[in-house]
Amino acid sequence: MPRGDYKRGEAADLGRAIYIKKIKPQMSEEDIGKFVAIDVDTEDYEVGMDIGETIHTLRLRKPNGVLTGQRVGYRTPFSLVPRRPDDV
Repeated sequence: MPRGDYKRGEAADLGRAIYIKKIKPQMSEEDIGKFVAIDVDTEDYEVGMDIGETIHTLRLRKPNGVLTGQRVGYRTPFSLVPRRPDDV
């Protein structure tokens, strides 16, 4: 069951840990520069060239997910602000 009640920065930290443990080992040199959107509750993810499209594709599958992002091949992760339908 999704938790979704993360403290500031916690979702980004979880996303980074998921990326390092589960996703990064599957990436190749061809993936450098691509973006990964990660649902920290389910560990589901999407990889793509455009961050907006990548997030959108994952959001279609996980409409209530808490998403974070990572750019393949870069040290500095970035966090996407979680948005839920009830936050509008």
